[in-house]
Formats: sequence, structure tokens, C-alpha cells
Amino acid sequence: MRVRGWIDRNGYFDSLNEYLSNSISNKEDSTEFKVVENNTNSALAGRPAYKLVFDDLSANGEVKIRALEYGTMIDSVVYYVSYYAERDRCLEYLPLIQRMVNSFKITDVGLEPIQQPQQNRPFISFSLSES
Repeated sequence: MRVRGWIDRNGYFDSLNEYLSNSISNKEDSTEFKVVENNTNSALAGRPAYKLVFDDLSANGEVKIRALEYGTMIDSVVYYVSYYAERDRCLEYLPLIQRMVNSFKITDVGLEPIQQPQQNRPFISFSLSES
């Protein structure tokens, strides 16, 4: 099982629908990929969010990995959390993952200086609580 939080500043999107469509297209181009579920009726950090569930397939079409991704948008920047697990074990971890997604809070958003002058990198500070 792997859970990660990410920021996507690679493109500016007008809506979650636009971002979700672009994300699906990018995944279809780069992996053996099958959408299981997608919608923009979800929530993350108390904000409207998209949900994407997909399978990563092996070369012979068998499901290897099931992934669950939730993302929200603030000022055209997408913040998302993704969860990957072996397909056979995905449901085992799902209650824990759902609690983590439900407790996700964005506590600070901005640019953090890095070593080179005049260059900044995006950062996100978030918390996951056990409730």
C-alpha cells in the first residue's frame, strides 16, 4: 500500500472536470490503464473534489494495482491524494484510506524558497488525523 499527497502546477485548468479529463488522458497514454470510476461529486479538505479509481494492468490485461485518487483545486492548482495497493488487498485497506481522505486538511498553501535565488517550489502542508 502506498499513499501520497501531491501538487500539480503543470497546467492551469478552469474546472475539476477539465483537470480530471486531462488526468485520465495522460494516464491512458502512459500505462495499461482502465478507469473503474470517476466523478466530480466528491470532497477533499472540505472542498469540492474529483474522485478517480483506476486499475493498472499487466501486459496480459490482468489487474495488478488498484488506485484511488482524490483531488481539489485552489486558484487553478490541483492538490491531490492518491492510494495504490495490490488489487487483491485493496479492499483490506479501504476503510483506513477513507478515514485518511476524510481527515485531510490543507493547512497552508504557498511557495517555499529553495536554494537557488529567485526560484520557488510549491508546497502543501496537510494533516491526517485519526478520527
